[in-house]
Amino acid sequence: MVTDYFSTNSRGGEHSSSQLLAARETSLRGPATARLSARAWRIVGGASLVILLTAVALSFIAAANDNARIARLHSSGLPVSVRITSCLGNLGGSGSNLASYTCQGTYQLSGVTYHEVVNGLTSLRANGTLVPGVVDPNQHSVVIAQSALATEHVSGSRYAAPTLLALAWVGLTSIVVRRWRRPSPNSSSPTS
Repeated sequence: MVTDYFSTNSRGGEHSSSQLLAARETSLRGPATARLSARAWRIVGGASLVILLTAVALSFIAAANDNARIARLHSSGLPVSVRITSCLGNLGGSGSNLASYTCQGTYQLSGVTYHEVVNGLTSLRANGTLVPGVVDPNQHSVVIAQSALATEHVSGSRYAAPTLLALAWVGLTSIVVRRWRRPSPNSSSPTS
């Protein structure tokens, strides 16, 4: 008589089908694996939801800050002439083609000389070239090329990604809460 390892228990008796299923789920060619408790899954699920909610909040804040910065540059940006000191090409995608340039330049504002990256330049500029720029009145170390600022506008589309993240968070939260409220299969309801 051939006996399956899972079909009999240590006392020679038959295992129930639920015991067989549990044994097959938790062992594979070796010792049985440890299973995470429901409490551990709740902690992992709760921590994941908190992390995702933090990402959602930070995404909304970043979108609002971008829109505020663009509005501030348009309404009260400080015009300057930036003298380019260096330009480096940025590779895109697989690294086989040039995507854009990162140029640094110097400019003076209120008697202080700044040496910063000039945002918004898409073409190579020779060292010493003067580029019209606009400086953020709240942060003098932020300068953008005037030509690039002309194409930037306050937009609600900056909130698209944070909104999708928020919808994902709501969906995941509803799934997790439903699972937490579902009674466990091992618990029995009290009888009267």
